[in-house]
Amino acid sequence: MSIKTGKTWILAPLSLSMMLALTGCWFDDSSSTSSSNSAKTDTPKDETLANSTTLTGTAAIGAPLVGANVSLNCAGYNKSNATTTGNTGNWNFAVPTANLPCVVNVAGGTANNVANTQNLYGLSLGNQTNVNITPLTTLALAGASNNALGLKLEDLFKAANIDFSKLAAQIDAAVNKLKNDLTAQGFNYPNIVDFNPFFTAFDPQAGNSYDDLLEAVMAAIQAANSNLAALTTTYATGGALPSPLTTPSPNPNPNPNPNPNPTRELGLATLTAYSTENQEKFFAGVTGTYPVAIYRAPAGKESHIGEGSLTISGTTDNWSMSLKAANGDIISSLTSKSVFVKQLTPFIGQLFLNGGTTPDRYLNAFVKTNGFIEGTAGGEHEYGFRNNIVAYGSKVPEVFSKLTGRWKGTTAYTLCGVTDVVMDITAEGKITNTGTNDTSCKDASQSLTWNGNDDIIVLEQGVYNIMLDAKPNGTGNINRITLTLDDLAKTPEILGSLTNVPGGAFKTQNAKFDTSNSNDGNNGSNNKDGLTAEEKVAKARLAGQGGISGIWDYDGTKTPFTYTKSRTNLKYTITNRAISIQYDDAANPKANMSITFPPRTGTYPCAKSYTDFPDKGKNTSVVLFASGEVGQGIGAGSTCTVKAHVTADIVEGTVFSENATNTLVKGGNVKSVYFYHAIEK
Repeated sequence: MSIKTGKTWILAPLSLSMMLALTGCWFDDSSSTSSSNSAKTDTPKDETLANSTTLTGTAAIGAPLVGANVSLNCAGYNKSNATTTGNTGNWNFAVPTANLPCVVNVAGGTANNVANTQNLYGLSLGNQTNVNITPLTTLALAGASNNALGLKLEDLFKAANIDFSKLAAQIDAAVNKLKNDLTAQGFNYPNIVDFNPFFTAFDPQAGNSYDDLLEAVMAAIQAANSNLAALTTTYATGGALPSPLTTPSPNPNPNPNPNPNPTRELGLATLTAYSTENQEKFFAGVTGTYPVAIYRAPAGKESHIGEGSLTISGTTDNWSMSLKAANGDIISSLTSKSVFVKQLTPFIGQLFLNGGTTPDRYLNAFVKTNGFIEGTAGGEHEYGFRNNIVAYGSKVPEVFSKLTGRWKGTTAYTLCGVTDVVMDITAEGKITNTGTNDTSCKDASQSLTWNGNDDIIVLEQGVYNIMLDAKPNGTGNINRITLTLDDLAKTPEILGSLTNVPGGAFKTQNAKFDTSNSNDGNNGSNNKDGLTAEEKVAKARLAGQGGISGIWDYDGTKTPFTYTKSRTNLKYTITNRAISIQYDDAANPKANMSITFPPRTGTYPCAKSYTDFPDKGKNTSVVLFASGEVGQGIGAGSTCTVKAHVTADIVEGTVFSENATNTLVKGGNVKSVYFYHAIEK
């Protein structure tokens, strides 16, 4: 028996009576040997009894070892040629639980139809039942055996009484040394959460980081005119590893991000043979690698957020799933042989592998006939992934600028009656909702901000859902806000919201933009932030009237200007294509101006001329300043922008709220412009 405590495995001693009982029950002299240097060969008469433990694992050398013989030397029990490996290098064998742990050997078989001449070794310790047998486990075990017991691997495997407690105490150090040595030589060590070459389940195929490393190591050994046995002997006593055939940077970035745009919109997967008729047809139809958005990750793992992938492979007899993060890390890679719960459920499209509660041991995915994929990794849903997603990641979506302000609505009738709901939204992605808890009938509020972790926008049944803290119910999450609207490109007439709070929720489907405070100096907008000090001064100069104000800088002379709607030469034109603000000053033609932008809230870059606007109506503004001396247009090097807030009741915004130079005609510039117009109905 063994007890796992932290990273050190401590072997629990067996009582004398237990040892005698085991000797009487499990002895089979058909495989015994008289050699004093060999292990006792107590063989169970029926290894599938309840008091046995089934060891499973994978034998591979960069390709699966097929038809190889697996032998075990355990605590007081051994078994030669106990079983053979399958087509994917997989093996399993039931061992008397009382005789764990074991050293496992594999020999013979083929790899890529070439006879295997290598002897490889693995080790079971503690509660680990997945036992890999690879060149890495062979090298690490050789070092641990030499340091702990002074034994070569072949002698360790023949030893009659292995001191597993001493051996276990050296395993972590041996694994860490091997990792450091491989990395120093330029090999790409797997970026898998809690990766351990002895116990981490993997699928021996190209693209799997563990298998790719095995292939690189074996190729390096061959290129050095050596073999695994010779390298194992020298490495165990301090020798060096060979260099990979192609040596990358000596200090590779451990977290590469292969996605230049890791948060791009993802659509549905293409599935050409999806079927729910039976497990075989269902699995064949969903096998493949699919891009997915990793939109939720645990604290400290935010680099995993972005576009990753879900790989489904194998057969219904031995299938696997692997979830790759945006930065290339493997979040989870499991096979059906390495877990204690596996589910293929065609009628709901579910694939589920559960070997524990941590993200690397728990992977649940749903694949639907239309190509929709979603799932979680970790028993507490620590990771969330899906396709068919509009927005996610750290960048605050532009739609928040269209929703900026205060919205008011009411709930449908509940046990608490019909109650008010107020939503305050900022362009920075903060939503503060207040209402009445529909369970306790007490006042409640929730304030959440888009921070790029567990925040998403999805399109479902023609409605956009903006979800802050999207972790599902039942996982300890009691704080979530969901906004619903029918168009992201413009400010909606009506906004819906569902707000989850501790012990209940409150909901509205009829919130409208609040213009009741239009005389509070805020000109109908509840966005009290986002203006520079100069823009606030310009706003104050309007004194609540519709108009435009700013600073005209011509030939170094800065002059404030304010034109209100009462002046006949100030014109607003509003259509379904554009909003234009024009001012013609016959007395001072240098101050003539025209601002044109799309009829929706947003931040728009300036165009050089009005002719640029129609073709770019969704994302371009035009700011034209006319002078009798020079003409009109935007100068080279301009950083001109228009920030507009548009509702059914008001138009307001700023020009040049960002730094701008050389924007106007000969020696001229306009800064800190603020405009406001109440729409007449």
